[in-house]
Amino acid sequence: MKNSYDIVVVGASSAGAYYARRMAEQGFSVLVIDKMSKETISPEYDIAHFDRRDMVKHGLPIPQEGDGIWSFAFDKAYHYSPTYTDPKPYDVETIGIHKRAYIQKLNEWAEEAGAEFLYEAPFQSVQTKGSAVTGVTFQHGGKDVSVTARLVVDASGQGAVVRTALPKKIGVETFKLTNWDVFFVRLRYIQFEERKRWMTNHSWLSYKMWLAPSDDAYDGILGIGSCLSYDQGDEYYNLFLKNVAPKLPPYKVAKIEEKPTPYHRSLFNYVGTGFLAIGDAAIVNRADNGEGMAEAMNHIDIAIDVMAKALKKAGKPTKKDLWKINKKYNNGQGRDTALLLAVMAKVLVCSQETIQYMFERDCIMAKCIIADLGVGITGKDILHQIKEIIRGLRNGRLPKDQMKVVGAGVAKALPLAVLYTLYPPTPFGYKTWTKLTQKVWDSVGQMSDLYA
Repeated sequence: MKNSYDIVVVGASSAGAYYARRMAEQGFSVLVIDKMSKETISPEYDIAHFDRRDMVKHGLPIPQEGDGIWSFAFDKAYHYSPTYTDPKPYDVETIGIHKRAYIQKLNEWAEEAGAEFLYEAPFQSVQTKGSAVTGVTFQHGGKDVSVTARLVVDASGQGAVVRTALPKKIGVETFKLTNWDVFFVRLRYIQFEERKRWMTNHSWLSYKMWLAPSDDAYDGILGIGSCLSYDQGDEYYNLFLKNVAPKLPPYKVAKIEEKPTPYHRSLFNYVGTGFLAIGDAAIVNRADNGEGMAEAMNHIDIAIDVMAKALKKAGKPTKKDLWKINKKYNNGQGRDTALLLAVMAKVLVCSQETIQYMFERDCIMAKCIIADLGVGITGKDILHQIKEIIRGLRNGRLPKDQMKVVGAGVAKALPLAVLYTLYPPTPFGYKTWTKLTQKVWDSVGQMSDLYA
């Protein structure tokens, strides 16, 4: 280990490893530190799903059957109504992986490109000079160790230990996630009475639940996400047991895993002079299901292109040098994610009966909507949805009070789309943009507000 690097990455999970590999490939010196040992990295849960197309897109190592990482593969998924009817199919090319083993593989993959990894090295503090980040201090071998860097990257997960420790003058938001800002995900590993593995993905928006494949020790995973606490999901699980479970083969719960996942808007700004936040530390994930690995890599791909150019100059990359990361992300993926997050915060206030009608009439979770955050939706699709909502209001299937809430949510979400499209191209104007955008987010609220 040296005293100085081009880049120090805090966090050796998927985002940190991917970023380290891509920057080391370009000849930059990279050190990655993590508080866990290599053997215990990523301890939260075992099985994760990864779209094979995303692996190919990002040039990742693709697990193969028998390698200790690969667990299963499936290519079909469905969204269902509350009564387990009206399926909305969509194609996936999903590989089920043992998450820890895959992250260990990604770390080795980054090391092959020249990145250095230091485990059992918990972050202690961030070093700054003026409005610039200059390095980090961490513990290793019972001692405090300080390392300087031209760029410090926070990839430490939802704890965001570097970002939340930054002084205000860096210009990056330092808020910490609370119970209001996450989904508490409980995974029930199930075994059917007549043992047979479940090899598709079924999800129920109204219960915030899904049934997905597991490894061969179990037959499937029943997952549920809930606001405020794990126990908050019991109400929905009990409804699921009443309305859906009788249509499934009889099963028993053999194991439970639990982990919170961020469910909050992403940062307004990801960069400072000598600083970048990525992955869960930047709250970059999918608004419809909370998954983060592929979404983080889309953001990282933008960052890599900008960072490489900035680091090839002498000295430390400035906030102005890195601002293109914010602009490009917020004009595309960030805008689409914000729009979906705002709409879903209101749609899920609807009753089971309302969601049932919306599924029957193809108003929500239509294929044109669920594919790639709405890419491909046409004016004809929107007119169909408006027509069916009017029909539902007239025949009494859609309560006016609920539609008023949903309509208000959509009306508030659309200004967000405009604001993210108008994200300032330089730091000049950022404070004004932030003030306007936060005001809209405050009016939208969060999904957890429904359960307060």
